[in-house]
Amino acid sequence: MEADSIKKEQSNSDKSILNYDFQHPKIVFGKEYMRIVSENSRELARSLSQFFGNLSKIAVDCAINKVNEYTSDQFIETLNDSLTVSQNLLNESEGALFVMFPTDYCHKYIIKESGGTGDIKPDRIDLTAIEQKILSRLSKGVLTQIFKAWEPIISMSLKSSIFEKDYELLALKKADKLVVVEFELSFGEVKEIIQVGYTSTFLKEVVSDNFNQSQSFVVTTLDDREVKSFEATIKNMPLTLKVLLGRINMGIDDLNHIQEGDVLPLKQKISQPLNILAEDKIKFKAYPGQSDGHRSVKLVEIVKETITKQTI
Repeated sequence: MEADSIKKEQSNSDKSILNYDFQHPKIVFGKEYMRIVSENSRELARSLSQFFGNLSKIAVDCAINKVNEYTSDQFIETLNDSLTVSQNLLNESEGALFVMFPTDYCHKYIIKESGGTGDIKPDRIDLTAIEQKILSRLSKGVLTQIFKAWEPIISMSLKSSIFEKDYELLALKKADKLVVVEFELSFGEVKEIIQVGYTSTFLKEVVSDNFNQSQSFVVTTLDDREVKSFEATIKNMPLTLKVLLGRINMGIDDLNHIQEGDVLPLKQKISQPLNILAEDKIKFKAYPGQSDGHRSVKLVEIVKETITKQTI
């Protein structure tokens, strides 16, 4: 037993020790960048699941596998013949996005769409004009899902789209950084990986546009008439108050066995006042009672909300 515990401690300590490449340090995007990409990717995963399900005529599950950050040089180093790279430039933007398809999957898709039945050699990466046209339909279908996912944040339109074989010719600036989201598609027992890469130039525009939209309400100035109208609207707005009798934690099995007549003891003590909620926030404290034949509560405390100042 002691030997096993020592091995476990050693293995745990080994996991906490990571090599750090000082020549290629980790690229850290701001929290706002990663938040937007993360929210977008969850929506995109659902869209890709439906899109590839319609293509393959079977149920396809799509999940976010991982998210990587690269410099432009590091990104190019990750590319090889096992990937077919779609480079997409956007109108009114210096940014670009890249879609990396598994080359083997692309060949299978070409065979299926062209009605072929022969085997394709794994090392074959050159595409004929007809094959490129077939593959372009696949790429544009994926791009449509990407555009739809980003539409609530920023409007995008395609300027040009090509499959780039020479990775050194990719439209990347030396100072560019990339966020690459890896999606795992499950076609039954077969799994494929598709990656979507966003350049920092593109993400800067997204974050800037999103920030400006969120700030537009702050800089709006109302005249006296509009202020009075706004105040009148607020004063007449209906609001529901909820009196919380108490809470109890219970397992599903216990819940299923509850019968009529059972007594459920609450954590709320009789001597404690009840919480009154407005918009799910505690606003008042009160004791239960009755008035004119109705259940009523008597307010004994007003709960003042503490506002924390945030620095942007």
